[in-house]
This record gives sequence, structure tokens and C-alpha cells, in this order.
Amino acid sequence: MDIVKSKKRLRAELHSKRCALTLDQQRQASDSIVRQLYRLTPFLKARHVGLYWAFEGEVDITSLTFDSIRNWYLPLISDAIRPWEKQRLMFQPWLSDSQTARNRFGIIEPQYDPRLMINPLMLDVVLMPVVGFDRAGNRLGMGKGYYDRTFNRWSNSWHKPLLLGIAHSIQECDGLDSRSWDIPIQAVITEKELIWFNSSMKINRV
Repeated sequence: MDIVKSKKRLRAELHSKRCALTLDQQRQASDSIVRQLYRLTPFLKARHVGLYWAFEGEVDITSLTFDSIRNWYLPLISDAIRPWEKQRLMFQPWLSDSQTARNRFGIIEPQYDPRLMINPLMLDVVLMPVVGFDRAGNRLGMGKGYYDRTFNRWSNSWHKPLLLGIAHSIQECDGLDSRSWDIPIQAVITEKELIWFNSSMKINRV
């Protein structure tokens, strides 16, 4: 089986696993991850945080937005807005009265307003949903490459946001292939632990 087919099959398996979690398991995972974030110094210092709207079993972290200390931003896919450029993510403030719509994948995002767009490099932390991850710091996304194209384009910038993967522990894999265009994440947070990916491989368990 080639790599593309293998990853497609793995995505389907991991997607089924997370969708099979009960509402109570989902709630417990969400609560645990939010608690861990509030013990994480880079997050506590952050003032501009990108997050996501949970979709099909992803960990729901939107309760974070009740925190008025930080500014929260949701991603929009650029496909319908800027069809002349490579597909990427744009970030817009998320407020309690923000108007939303579903994109072509069925994921909720803010109604596009060019006056509100923020350069992704201005974000201090980006909380990313991951389909799968391994202990070497490799991640498996949905295969569309939105996060990779968004943050790889500024790979040489002096300032880059801290990229944190959010996942259920059942999404851990034994080993994942990494490609040159895959943007690295600095850590993954599950309901069980915070795993840093660096030379010391620091692991904080709940």
C-alpha cells in the first residue's frame, strides 16, 4: 500500500475512533485539556490565540472563549474568498455575537470581514486539531494542507506562533511519516498529558 493510501486509511480509522467516544468522554477530554492549558506558561502569557471549531469528534475547546483576558481567533479557509492563491487559513476574531457560516467542509467559521483579518504571525499561540500524532512530534492532519501552507510561508520569520496540537489520547500512533512541507508542532495536549517535542522530550502527565 502506498503512503497516500496508507494515510487515508489511517485517517478513517482515527476519525472513527474519536467519533465513537461518548458525550461524557468528550466532555471529560475537553475539561482536562482546558485545565492543562491554564497551567501552561506560554498560553497564560498569550494575548492573541487561534483556536478551532470542533468538528466530527474533535476535542471541543470553545469554552476557552469565555476568558476575556485573551483575544480569540477562528480560522477561515481561503478557497472561496481568494481563489487565485494557494489554499490556506485566514484568522478572524471570534466574539460572542460573531456571525458564522459553514464552509465547504461543513465546519463553522466566522462570516468573512476583511477589516477584521489578522496576520497569522501576530498570533501568540495556535491550537490545532490533529487527526493523529506520534511521540517523535509528527502529526497527521486531514490531508488538505491548510495549516502547512499557512505557516510554512513564514518559516523564516523572526516571530512565529507556538503551534499546539489538540487531540484525544486514542489518536496517538506508533509512527508517522513526515514530509518536508509538514509544519512542525511544538507539543500535543491530550486528556492524559502534555507532550513537548524537543531534544529533552519533556512529558507532563495529568
